Amino acid sequence: MNPQTATARADRTQPVHIGDHLREWRQRRHLSQLDLAGDAEISARHLSFVETGRAAPSRDMVLKLAERLNVPLRERNVLLVAAGFAPAFPQRSLDDPALKSARTAIDLVLRAHEPNPALAYDRHWNLVSANRMVMPLLEGIPARLLSQPFNILRLAFHPEGLAPRTVNLAEWSSHLLERLHRQCEATADPELIKQLYFHDDDFWHAGRYHAVGIGAGDVLSRRRSYRRADAGDGAALSRLLRRAGLPAPKPPAISVGMSTPSDTVRTYILATDGNRPFLVRRVFAENAELEMVVKTDAISFPSSAKGVSAIEDILRRFGLDYENVYTFCLSQPPEANRRHFPCHWLVGMSSRSDGQVRVGYGRYDWYFGLEKECHVERLVITIDVMKILPAAELAASMNWLSSLPYPWCAPNEALRDVPPIEGLAEIKTYLKQVRLVSPER
Repeated sequence: MNPQTATARADRTQPVHIGDHLREWRQRRHLSQLDLAGDAEISARHLSFVETGRAAPSRDMVLKLAERLNVPLRERNVLLVAAGFAPAFPQRSLDDPALKSARTAIDLVLRAHEPNPALAYDRHWNLVSANRMVMPLLEGIPARLLSQPFNILRLAFHPEGLAPRTVNLAEWSSHLLERLHRQCEATADPELIKQLYFHDDDFWHAGRYHAVGIGAGDVLSRRRSYRRADAGDGAALSRLLRRAGLPAPKPPAISVGMSTPSDTVRTYILATDGNRPFLVRRVFAENAELEMVVKTDAISFPSSAKGVSAIEDILRRFGLDYENVYTFCLSQPPEANRRHFPCHWLVGMSSRSDGQVRVGYGRYDWYFGLEKECHVERLVITIDVMKILPAAELAASMNWLSSLPYPWCAPNEALRDVPPIEGLAEIKTYLKQVRLVSPER
């Protein structure tokens, strides 16, 4: 990267003073001045002077602080330019003759993956190279999605791209978005942040912006528009955008309420299983009531909660205690009855504190409002049984649960491949005997 390019990058991001840059990176890494000063073997007073502009750091000091802060090499050039020094780290295209051996190695690795598809992409998820097995996957994809720059995320999430062909779109998109989110946090790259939080006309209908509680089939069939899930944390989003010198995205003028009981129940399950309390407001009416009927000593909950905030608090506390949560409804809401949906459920999870496994069953009674958004006005959760298994049974239990259809799972499907664990005998008996429950009239 030459000085002009580095200066352009520094001009594009705010703030531009070296002290401000260092402060932003320090805060991004969650370090105090004292912590960073200790790591860099300088006084906290001197670091404070550098951040406030009262002292000018040397070139070596800038590089040393950047190293301690794990600043990406491209951004270290930005810091150097902001401090009045020349960039130290050159940037070349992969087509540069100096990188011929690197390009050869990449092509060799891609060919070695055949007959499996494999591809290489750059830091902005644009395609760099691919082996021959990738092309058959792209048959029928519109040419505009394959034009340069060929963006992998765009192709993966677009309803005319690979999204309709991805069986586990919800899980796959969650994985990709988590990786993208980590990249944004680590690099503060404006282009990556735009990909995560901004949209164009094509992407509004992509899985990338659907509410976590909406399954892939629902998104693609109705092409409904939802904001990126973790944009619900407005404060965190504002900080991230501000650090990159980007304006806040405008929210869509579209309701994010659920339109069917299936949407609502699915979103609730993913809110609890995925530890996403903010989704509660998409599920429950403002003054909704939650009633917990617990018939076992193996787990405890408040007996009741009223209002969205109180229900959110219960989910937060649950997320602090348990992980690896899988909840299954053993029947699916019929479209004909939008008022009451009773169903049996099966759940498996592990304790964060000791790793013990809990597998249990019970019943849901969902009472929906009559408005179009299908919010829950009252939910009764009955916990009939909760078996506690030793931590050594975690792998076997999770292998079983993670293989089941999610979140709707018929009892006969849940019975398949139940591991031979003594504590699950009662669970198997329950699954053999459970029957559909008729809704109230």
